[in-house]
Formats: sequence, C-alpha cells, structure tokens
Amino acid sequence: MPAGPKGTFAMNLIFNHAVMKWSPDAETARAMLLHLMDKDQYQKWTMIASGYNAGPFEALHNDPVFASDPKLKAFQDVVAPGKWPGWPAMPSKKTAQAQTQFIVADMFAKALANGGTGDIEAAITAAETSLKAIFERP
Repeated sequence: MPAGPKGTFAMNLIFNHAVMKWSPDAETARAMLLHLMDKDQYQKWTMIASGYNAGPFEALHNDPVFASDPKLKAFQDVVAPGKWPGWPAMPSKKTAQAQTQFIVADMFAKALANGGTGDIEAAITAAETSLKAIFERP
C-alpha cells in the first residue's frame, strides 16, 4: 500500500462480538466466541468469505486465503496498518455514527461528482459540519 507523509493507514472493516451482561448463559457465550476466534476456526470463515474478511491478529497475517487467489495477495498487508473507524479516538457511539452515516465517503463522492468537477470546498465543509454535529454534542 502506498504511504503518505505520515505513514500508511487503512480503515479496517470491523465485526463486533460481545457477551451481554444480562446473558443467561454468559460462560457458554464466551466459550463460543473463543471457539469462533480460534485460528483454525477463523480461517474457515476467511476462506468461505473468499478474502472479503481478514483476520484481525498477526497470527492470521499468512492466512491461506491470500494464496488461494493471486488477486487477494495485495490485501494481505492491508490489515496491519488498518485502524478502526474514528481512529485515533477510541471506538464510541459517536465514531460509529460518523461511519454509519457515510460522512467521509459522501464527502469524496460529492467532491468527485460530475466527472471530477465537484465542489471540493463545499463537500469538505458539509462533512465538517456533519462531523461537528456528532462530536460536539454532549
């Protein structure tokens, strides 16, 4: 992946698993999550997903899925520099809202509209306004 002046960054796709406090069988749920995240088990998931998902740990860097199709090899190095949505801030309701409302993606779409002649300044201003509305409220 190409690097900018501050390094290489990518936004990883995040899948969350949790055991709720009110779960009637929390120990079984925790055991299931540990089973799902076991390297051998997780690699079955990544293989079925045909490279759409990548393992979140260094132990999965050499996942066989990357060798299963030459087109997937380029994605092998995407996970390591990957960040969660909102980074460097910690994950939160606000960072999740900013992501799920596609604010940054919409900014780029608006800036590149009409064959690349979109109003870049207006797109940035709209994104900034939307993000401030999320992050500046209590």
